[in-house]
Amino acid sequence: MNNVSNKIKSRREQLNFSQEYIAEHLGISQPAYVKIEKGITKLDFERLIKISEILQIDINELLEKQYIVNNFKNSDSSTAIGMVENLHQENHKTNELLIQTLFSQISDLKEENKRLISIVEKLSSNKK
Repeated sequence: MNNVSNKIKSRREQLNFSQEYIAEHLGISQPAYVKIEKGITKLDFERLIKISEILQIDINELLEKQYIVNNFKNSDSSTAIGMVENLHQENHKTNELLIQTLFSQISDLKEENKRLISIVEKLSSNKK
């Protein structure tokens, strides 16, 4: 289980929300939600935002790396290097996820823009 999954589960339990409740609000099945909490399902940015809204937690708290900084201070150098490498890999994955989500949103917006332009052109030609 990864850190984000742990935080999601912990926050859900803090609020006494059932897995069914969260799944329902996400529009997925309870077994699908369990996979999120277990870190099996990779979250896209939009789903992560929705989860943070349901759990009433700032998305930055779910993604926060402060625990590594605190552990880093009390570690030997080889452990610290490992933590930095892990942090780098997690940040890289998060950035890749954000980039993929943004490209997907841009593509969706371009398609919506084409659709709207088509509608405006049809309306304009009908008025003439």
